[in-house]
Amino acid sequence: MKTSPIVDDLLDLFPDEVLITPGTRNSFGEFNATGPAVIRKAHVFGQIRQTRSQWDGLMKTTTITAILAGDFSTLVSARFTLPSRFVPNQPIAVAVAKHTDDNGPHHETVYF
Repeated sequence: MKTSPIVDDLLDLFPDEVLITPGTRNSFGEFNATGPAVIRKAHVFGQIRQTRSQWDGLMKTTTITAILAGDFSTLVSARFTLPSRFVPNQPIAVAVAKHTDDNGPHHETVYF
């Protein structure tokens, strides 16, 4: 994992943990793991917004946002297990955005 110094200083702002299992999904959304699951520090919250789907390019309404501390090159095809307060707690991601500044990438946002 690559982190910028500011991410290390702000880890207290990421109170949640998200289990991310890399993998692929077929056209029916069925998941096939391609690597071991990892736990990432995150801030997960409900937020209704319009997001362009990385699956089909269409605008979708998303209701959950997860901000991941650091740069993991996370793919939208991964399986995400969110904290138990979210139902369902394994939603299919619509999009993943990487955020950078002058020092390089520092966090990712996943929209569900």
